[in-house]
Amino acid sequence: MIRIMDKLWLKEGLDLKMVTFLLCAHWHKRGMIEMVTEAETLRKIQVELGLTGSFKDRPIAEWLAKHNPSALEYERAVANFTASCAGYSVATYILGICDRHNDNIMLKMSGHLFHIDFGKFLGDAQMFGNFKRDRTPFVLTSDMAYVINGGDKPSVRFHHFVDLCCQAFNIVRKHGNLILNLFGLMASSGIPGVTVDAVRYVQRALMLDVSNPEAAATFARFIQSSLKSWFTQFNFFLHNLAQLRFSGETAGEGELLSFVPRTYSMQQEGRLKKRGSIHGFRAICAGEVLTVLHTASGESQPTRPFYLFSQIQRLSSSSNRSCASVPLAKCQRLV
Repeated sequence: MIRIMDKLWLKEGLDLKMVTFLLCAHWHKRGMIEMVTEAETLRKIQVELGLTGSFKDRPIAEWLAKHNPSALEYERAVANFTASCAGYSVATYILGICDRHNDNIMLKMSGHLFHIDFGKFLGDAQMFGNFKRDRTPFVLTSDMAYVINGGDKPSVRFHHFVDLCCQAFNIVRKHGNLILNLFGLMASSGIPGVTVDAVRYVQRALMLDVSNPEAAATFARFIQSSLKSWFTQFNFFLHNLAQLRFSGETAGEGELLSFVPRTYSMQQEGRLKKRGSIHGFRAICAGEVLTVLHTASGESQPTRPFYLFSQIQRLSSSSNRSCASVPLAKCQRLV
């Protein structure tokens, strides 16, 4: 749907520098997602200035300046940021994209801002108990405005950003019947969360019963309410704390809540028995995976995790012999 909106904008001569990525579903809850290179999450950018970086105005601007050292490169990055921020503000509002924390918003070194992780949509707000975490029409924070304005004071550049948002919104409204018909088709396809009520949600968001000037004025008010809300940055800060707690960024252990390689610890995963035994193996792609019996911490029954054969070799050759003592000759005969 975001790609369709982008095509509508481009057809009308409005290039909002949208970054989208291809998806290929090949099984139930299985598929492939195109990787966008030279990009980082807003959280990683913000925490470069500390845990409270989400409350500061300069992280995004300084990150872009670091990767665009010349004045011309930086101006181009700011132009890309302004346009793409406008495009995704409109798209995420119309589609009701929720769960918008700073690990679900990414930024390319070229300045292109884009969103990922669309598990919550059509107004299905992310909840923390009875606590609603998505409280603004879309994400627009002071550090984003700092980049657009070129500083901490309002400038004519921000008026240009508002104008881009209003133009983009009215172009989608112009093709509102197309959007609603597509959602109507999806409502009967069995896609979870896409129902008749979802079609009504999009219809309300498009405001098809008002004129273009009225719709533009309403969206301008959405921009102001999103920018003035302190809660988005507070939500980012809560997510920073959650990542610090679960990712082990300081302790080096724990589970992650985002697309970052998972870390392991002896406390979590237990250890291999001194006389671990091979239970079986299977071939996966170009390598083999062995199933090894071992007892995890606090468990009386052995479990059967998968290990790469190369991992078994590394463990066996380690100086810490208590971690694993698996007969490699037996492994090699099996493989």
